[in-house]
Formats: sequence, C-alpha cells, structure tokens
Amino acid sequence: MKEVKWIKISTNISRDEKIRALRGINKEFSWIWICLLSLAGKTNDDGLIYVTKDLPYSKRDLADYCGTTVVLITRALDALVQYEMIEYERGFIQIINWYKHQNGEALEKKRDQDRERKQKERKRIKEKIVTLP
Repeated sequence: MKEVKWIKISTNISRDEKIRALRGINKEFSWIWICLLSLAGKTNDDGLIYVTKDLPYSKRDLADYCGTTVVLITRALDALVQYEMIEYERGFIQIINWYKHQNGEALEKKRDQDRERKQKERKRIKEKIVTLP
C-alpha cells in the first residue's frame, strides 16, 4: 500500500478519556499512541502496522521509532490493548477502529486510485515491450 502523508487527530485528543487514562499511567504513552497512528498511516492498510507485509515491527524497532525504551513500549502496548485501542492480528499490531478515526472512504479511494494508476502503468510497459522490434 502507498503511505499517506497525513493522519487525522482529533482536536479533543487531550480530553479523550482513554488518552487521559494513559497519561495517568505514564505521560509517554500518549506519544507512543501518536507514533503508532503515524506508522499505521505509513502502511495505509486498515490500521495494520508493519515493516513489510510479512514482517511486523519489533518492540526494539518501535522503541527506536518513538525515541523510548523497549520496557516502556511493552508497558504502553499492554495498556493500549487493555483500553481496546490496539489488538494483535497474526502477530501484527492493528489500530482498532482505524477507519472510524481516519476517514476510511478517502483512504480507500486513494488506494483504488493508486491501484488503477499502477495497472495503467503496467499496461503501457507491456504494450511497449510487445511493440519493440
């Protein structure tokens, strides 16, 4: 999937009860949440977070990305599961309700446009190859 260059974050995020609860546990947890949203936007695949389709991020990778420790990432992920903000899908982290929060229709439209553009490009390349002497 082609990454998106933006994600939606509500202007009321600081008042969200789950975010407030996370900050009550550890102030860095809300930053880790933002980092996970950012990674989900990069993959642009229904809230799944991965390096490649076959390779999930390790806790070490997440710690490096968020600028924190593996211990803190582990605690944050546990809390995010507890608050039903993330879940694990075949070993991959997935943001729960990704499309609800991220205007799924626009993301789906972009995905469709990217797929159509790639199909046209492949067709043009194939036609060029066929017409070569």
